[in-house]
Amino acid sequence: MKKQLKKQLDLQFISSIGGGCFGKVFKIVHSNSKQVYALKVFRKNEKINKQEIETMQSFQNHPNIVRFIKDISTQEIQGYLMEFCPFGSLSSLVQKNSKFLEKRKLRLQVMKDIVNGVLAIHERGLVIQDLKMDNILISSDFTAKLCDLGLAQIPDEQENVTFNNDIFYLGLIFAELGFLEFAELCSQKDCQKRPSILEVAEKLKNLDDGL
Repeated sequence: MKKQLKKQLDLQFISSIGGGCFGKVFKIVHSNSKQVYALKVFRKNEKINKQEIETMQSFQNHPNIVRFIKDISTQEIQGYLMEFCPFGSLSSLVQKNSKFLEKRKLRLQVMKDIVNGVLAIHERGLVIQDLKMDNILISSDFTAKLCDLGLAQIPDEQENVTFNNDIFYLGLIFAELGFLEFAELCSQKDCQKRPSILEVAEKLKNLDDGL
């Protein structure tokens, strides 16, 4: 695979930076421009792979969704290039950088970024289904960006695919970042009492940033 990508796209592998049940992610560099990218290479599941590529591509200009660069899929490989986020995942940041949790203003901005990304996806009529800190990346300017949208789909109550489910998992992220009032609001057991993502965004706008 490495030789093929080197030959076809002039890309050089630097390191493996992540992976999951659907594929692996590599840090790579373009040989001529020296531009660094992230490359996601899928395991063989054509339906999910195609869906993720199409979904990521449709949001490529949104500031809080990882920017899609190029579909590099061939008969042998399925995957795509995306922007490289040097601070890694939000879960990794929380685990490795205790000072981050001490900075309320920074935590609040990250939370606003996440909500802004979720809002864009919900407004497109899609449920994320895989909203978690592992799937939120932190860019070079410390902007939080959603990634891994391969499971996103239109709501289906019979399959329990609802916007309320995303709100519940958003509440878990609020809890991890220390915003317990929002965590309780979003993670209510009665899903009908959970706010919409638009209501969450409005409440966040009115939250004092601690300055």
